[in-house]
Amino acid sequence: MSRTHGCPARDTLPTLTAHDCARCPLVRAHGDKGRLLPPLVDEPGALTFVASGTVVRARLLPDASPLVFDVVTAGEAFAQRRADEGWADECRAMTDVKLCVVPRDVLHDALARDPASVAPTLAVYERTGDRVAEWSTLRAVSGARERLQHTLRMLGGTRPSWASLGVLAQITGLRRETVCRALRPMPRASASGTAPSAARLHPTA
Repeated sequence: MSRTHGCPARDTLPTLTAHDCARCPLVRAHGDKGRLLPPLVDEPGALTFVASGTVVRARLLPDASPLVFDVVTAGEAFAQRRADEGWADECRAMTDVKLCVVPRDVLHDALARDPASVAPTLAVYERTGDRVAEWSTLRAVSGARERLQHTLRMLGGTRPSWASLGVLAQITGLRRETVCRALRPMPRASASGTAPSAARLHPTA
């Protein structure tokens, strides 16, 4: 079962989350494993906090495979963007997820009523931008094994239970067969010790 982060928006928007969930103006939503998140998260200006689970965001481009550009775990947040033409973003639950969505009007009203919340909210957007920027560097790693190791480090150092070969292929932009080969242990390093060991990277699916 995915770890629940409590109220992920409490530190950012304390006036909105001062009461229990029953009286909280944030919209609670959930996503089933493998499914797209509800359309509520795609509303312009909405800010979505992940209370539990993991969400993968991908950009849909014409005549191309979806490009994963963000992985959001419990306690983190994201704001969707959609274009009229050319591309669109989608959010998919990698596990069962629980979400707290702040609609645009609710967010704007909260910031107007409590100016002290502006800085923490801007910090959330900044962290989101930094996270997306970090994931955007992934495709620049040339070697398949190095790219996969970089991916696993960004996922916390170990392969998550939801990260099947197909999911890792989508995240890394590698073929499924390439991911499978890259997960195999490397031959024993030579005496010079120049070859890194990847013995702990074993496929689980």
